[in-house]
Amino acid sequence: MTVLNPSPNSTSIQPWWKSLWRHHSPNRWKHTLWLVRHDRLLTNEMKLRRHLSSEATCTLCDHPCETTIHALRDCYRAQRIW
Repeated sequence: MTVLNPSPNSTSIQPWWKSLWRHHSPNRWKHTLWLVRHDRLLTNEMKLRRHLSSEATCTLCDHPCETTIHALRDCYRAQRIW
């Protein structure tokens, strides 16, 4: 997804996440979106890859692998929050 540069004299296209910081929303939302976009959200799967955990299981629903997609979209317990 891309957005047009808001500058009236420019026709360049930039990634949506670069314009994220200019948006008027809470910084924690911006930071979370940035982490998701750059695959830096610390899920259990990522902890396992970095040897910070011994398993990648989702702590909410016991799914065998808690990825970013699972944590934000597929986990039925997380869906209640969103």
